Amino acid sequence: MKRAMEIGVGLWDPRVSPEEEVDPWRMLEVAEMADQMGFSYLAMPDRVSRPIPRFDTLTLMAALALKTKKIRFLTHVFVTPLRQPIELARRIVTVDHLSAGRFVFGAGLGGGEKVGGPDLTVYQKEFVDLGIDIRERALRTDEILQILKKLWTEPVASFEGRFYSFKNVVFEPKPFQKPHPPIWVGGNTDAAMKRAAKFGDGWAGSLENAAARVGSAQEALRRLGEFLREQRRSREDFHISTTLRAHIDPDQGKALEEAKTFWAMQRGSTEGNRPFNLKESFAAYGPAEIAVEKIQELKELGLDSLILYVHAFDLRVQLQRIEREVLPKVL
Repeated sequence: MKRAMEIGVGLWDPRVSPEEEVDPWRMLEVAEMADQMGFSYLAMPDRVSRPIPRFDTLTLMAALALKTKKIRFLTHVFVTPLRQPIELARRIVTVDHLSAGRFVFGAGLGGGEKVGGPDLTVYQKEFVDLGIDIRERALRTDEILQILKKLWTEPVASFEGRFYSFKNVVFEPKPFQKPHPPIWVGGNTDAAMKRAAKFGDGWAGSLENAAARVGSAQEALRRLGEFLREQRRSREDFHISTTLRAHIDPDQGKALEEAKTFWAMQRGSTEGNRPFNLKESFAAYGPAEIAVEKIQELKELGLDSLILYVHAFDLRVQLQRIEREVLPKVL
């Protein structure tokens, strides 16, 4: 039986111009709008020291949880190797309880590809700023994901690894969700998909970027299926999520221009620091019909959820257009 695909939205800073200050209260308003409109997920990126204005992801989610009723929260994705696992487990459990089980932990390595030149990318510099070797990020993440599960499910937890070790930790309260909040692993490489199959309850990647690497979306999903079988995992119990960049406007030229300006403001600090021309080739910038068509194509692949990342300054207006012109045709 074909699955129904859920649709979520990414919560960017909802400024209406590049000159405005970041306002957390407006972010709360946008979250309430998305909740009332019937979106399934509110996804938030994570960073520590990248050079753009952002609030702490989990702290803000705790506030959003108290202002909403149904929408689920997804870290998309959390820079896992930059954190201490016991402290991270505590923060996640707090959000899980405050949201009454509406939290999904999207875990990632930090992403970013070397563009060239002698300077560090913002992704690499973030690791330097926190004194963590970026070459250790994969193994650190593997250990952290194991530790989180132990703390959340065992009465007394101990762990001995290369980067983290502890004995006889009593961690209470346990998560609201049993046995623990879902863990979706991000990333678009084979290694990321293997990590998702081994440690995760789902994959939270960019199918377009994965397809660009291996030739097609079908091939990317085929590989993910192979990795699940290697771990003796069932597809029925595994969540597959992807993303779509969008800006809805009947004037396609206007949509494209604002999306380009919006993307330049991110200063290469998110979505893998990929060039805008790649965004344009995969995104739905323009009339609503473009987004509807792309979403229908993704639905045919049997995905479980889709996160819309709106590349626009006025996120509230974009949500209204999506609610009015897109959702009725795809849900």
